[in-house]
Amino acid sequence: MPEPTPQATKPEKFYNRKISQKTITKVSIWVIILSTSLAIAFYLLTIGQIKFSIWTYIKGDINAAKRIVETQAKNIATRFYTAQSTTSTSETKTITETPKRIINLEQVNNVGYQFYIGEIETEGQTNLSEGLKNETTQVLYKGSFPKSLLNDLAIIIVNTLAVTPNPYMHTPAGDIKVGNFSPDFMEGGGIYTQNVQDFSLIYINKTKITYSTQEAQVAAAFGNKGGAINISALREVLAHELGHHLGYTLTDSDWKQYYQLRKIPTATPRINSSWEQSPTEDFAEVYTNIYFGTTVKTVYGSLPETPKNEYDATMQRLFNAHTRKIVDEPTKQFVISIINRINSNQQAQAPTGNVQINTAEEFERKMEERAKMNLDQTVSF
Repeated sequence: MPEPTPQATKPEKFYNRKISQKTITKVSIWVIILSTSLAIAFYLLTIGQIKFSIWTYIKGDINAAKRIVETQAKNIATRFYTAQSTTSTSETKTITETPKRIINLEQVNNVGYQFYIGEIETEGQTNLSEGLKNETTQVLYKGSFPKSLLNDLAIIIVNTLAVTPNPYMHTPAGDIKVGNFSPDFMEGGGIYTQNVQDFSLIYINKTKITYSTQEAQVAAAFGNKGGAINISALREVLAHELGHHLGYTLTDSDWKQYYQLRKIPTATPRINSSWEQSPTEDFAEVYTNIYFGTTVKTVYGSLPETPKNEYDATMQRLFNAHTRKIVDEPTKQFVISIINRINSNQQAQAPTGNVQINTAEEFERKMEERAKMNLDQTVSF
């Protein structure tokens, strides 16, 4: 009996099976379709990303443009409302703004002294009494104050409660705006200001130099002849401020000498933030001490000598003189020399009264000048 022929398994049948041309064609078609599909998908994906990027870019520009438009719109609206507000404010200011207040000065001529005086006071009231003008003249005379320095100076009595916005002093040098007064003005009583017009103003606190009605009665009982004016206070405050005006004339060389006389350190600025250590304040104090005997409140100068006997020691204790600075004789002579120099310069600049004329033309010119100045000159040929 013959052996049975072995049967091929299914896998063997598959691999050993011959693939027909038709099958190959179908597979190739499917491969092409699949490859094409993948290519198309990749292409679409790539194009989509590009489009997405472009859209994002465009969208960003659109948003940016939108923000710009919104910002511009806001700016336009802001400018519009600001303009409206400014117009409204301007209209309000036109109606409510305080006008410029002009304060006129009075020129006083008294026993050879000519000076300007004024006041800041409540409307309808005045402090510029004859007594005040006479006492001011007394201070100028007793202080040997150079008359030529009064040409560019005005003394202003200030009621701080009457100070209004926009006050201007009408001076020979033009209108000068009045500055703000600090609380120190209430205590010190006076302020000296040098303005850009080269015209000086002395402000004096009214309450510092005047008495109330009851105080005036008491002061009169003790010999005060100024009525409502506190004569001693006026003299001390005004003299100190006049000392500033005198000190304004000092040259650099003068200040150097003054520093040496008063033993002031050379590096000390003339106007110091500390009142007691300010050389300009010291000069004003020294001037007031020389002519009015007031106490020097600055730190410079020498202390009084040691008392020679018990009487001097007792007097120093009573008047607290051991803490007071004194003004020595060289310093006194220095200040006096400054005043004499100013007076000499003024006399040198003033007409001599005896003018030498060499020609007829000079005679005519001098006669015209004399007529303009209203001077009684003797003209010699």
